[in-house]
Amino acid sequence: MKKETVEQLLLVLLLVSLGVSLRWMLVGYPNVAPTAALALFAGYKLSNVRWALLVPIGITTFSDLVIGAYSWPVMLAVYAGLSLPVFLGIAVRRFQPQLNSWLAKLSTGLMVGGASIAGAVLFFLVSNFAVWTATAAGLGLPMYEPNLAGLVECYVAALPFFRYTLTGDLVFCGAIFGTYALGCMLLAAPQKETAAAIPAE
Repeated sequence: MKKETVEQLLLVLLLVSLGVSLRWMLVGYPNVAPTAALALFAGYKLSNVRWALLVPIGITTFSDLVIGAYSWPVMLAVYAGLSLPVFLGIAVRRFQPQLNSWLAKLSTGLMVGGASIAGAVLFFLVSNFAVWTATAAGLGLPMYEPNLAGLVECYVAALPFFRYTLTGDLVFCGAIFGTYALGCMLLAAPQKETAAAIPAE
């Protein structure tokens, strides 16, 4: 097995383990979870999209074994919605500035923040559309009418939860990407000192 493959597999296992542990710990907080932020980071860091998709799918699958299952159409939508940040992370990686300057780093940080917000919005739209569809099809509790008014009512009722989703995603995204950036800086510092110590010919 290639070294790069082993490194990616270890990172996937680390991210899934971290995500499952945090999701279990935060089960009492509605819609606050690290899954979307870890999916965004997986898309940003892992070169193989299939490895990256294993992160949100693995987190939701293993944590749902303890938290419990729910309506299967809604579950599928949740899994899909939490996988979308992977592609947003890939976009950030491809379009981030390659220059090593504070302006480039600021630009990348803003892109990460924007991707986190976009991921939260997409999850809100996808998951609640699935809730409305399931109730309209008789696969869940009859909470909403099977028409446009029922769909609007579903989205309006979910707005308080969206606040928790957005806040959690931004906090976890900042913590994960911030820790990664700090780690890169600490690892690069000795190399810069070594290069500076070598006398020029």
